Amino acid sequence: MTFTFQRYGPLMPVDRESTCRVIDDAHLTIYQRKAIADRAAAPRFMNYGAVYDSDGVLVEESQRRGGLQGDFYIAGDPPVHRAARIAERFDGTWLYAGNWMGQFGHWLTETLPNVWPLPHSDVRGIIAHRFAFDSSERSWQRAMLDAAGASGLPLHIVNDRPVSVQRLLVPSRPVVINGFAAPEAVDVWERVGATLATPTTHPRVYFSVTDHRTGATVNPTRVFDNQAEADEVFAAHGFHVVTPEAVSIEEQISLARGAHVLAGWSGSALHLSIFAPSTTRVLELGDIRSGSAPVPHQRVLTAARGQEHGFIPAGQQVQNRRPYDIENLARVLGSL
Repeated sequence: MTFTFQRYGPLMPVDRESTCRVIDDAHLTIYQRKAIADRAAAPRFMNYGAVYDSDGVLVEESQRRGGLQGDFYIAGDPPVHRAARIAERFDGTWLYAGNWMGQFGHWLTETLPNVWPLPHSDVRGIIAHRFAFDSSERSWQRAMLDAAGASGLPLHIVNDRPVSVQRLLVPSRPVVINGFAAPEAVDVWERVGATLATPTTHPRVYFSVTDHRTGATVNPTRVFDNQAEADEVFAAHGFHVVTPEAVSIEEQISLARGAHVLAGWSGSALHLSIFAPSTTRVLELGDIRSGSAPVPHQRVLTAARGQEHGFIPAGQQVQNRRPYDIENLARVLGSL
């Protein structure tokens, strides 16, 4: 069977025009997550934390639209909310950046694009709601945020204390996970890539997860028995093999932006394809979670960038072992 790349379209159409509403005397409710009773399948959680206007009416653009294609979270904010005592007040004009995702791939694709009104908006700072993941600000996030036009702007993340803002810009979210990515998102990714990337000499790049770690231990949900052997096959076929978290965010973006073929396992590292041009071919390897078909959100991203997308299935589990189909992998790489 001949291996082919293809161009995907979005999983759902961009269903509304991008807007940026100005909310005077805005109120931001606290962040909460509540499990949906008796739900084993997605969606499994109600997500709370949104913007309300001075009359207590929900600003729908502030909500994360979730629940598609296996996403676990849907918005549960009531349409009207009467503010109790406000814990903190922010004067001046601030930009609302949606949910501050602590997980790499979600932050790249669901948080960063929300600052699309920058750098043309005159704001005092950026404000966002936290999410289920860790919500601390990291240096790699600040580097990309600054490159998007937020250099020098303070960040406030709303957690368990409600706040009010004198004047809040609330942009519509240009990315719906597992749905679509609007042109405003692509503009942000291109701006960040053009600012942070430097020329590289690696036309073939493979992002390995062999050394992917969560805390101090290897994440067992992402590891095949012969993962290191897969790395060797990529190296033998002329790929520059790199563990993304072992290099700076600038180098990660540079490698993605300069690659003619960008390969990696389904998930966050391969989402760096958002910084690559339309001429880059994206090669996705099915992992333990998504072994037989491309991850829906990766399809959304390659569609938004106009890239060709190839997929190699993970193969079958054998007697509680999870070997990757190395022979098929070598065959595909040899055909490129």
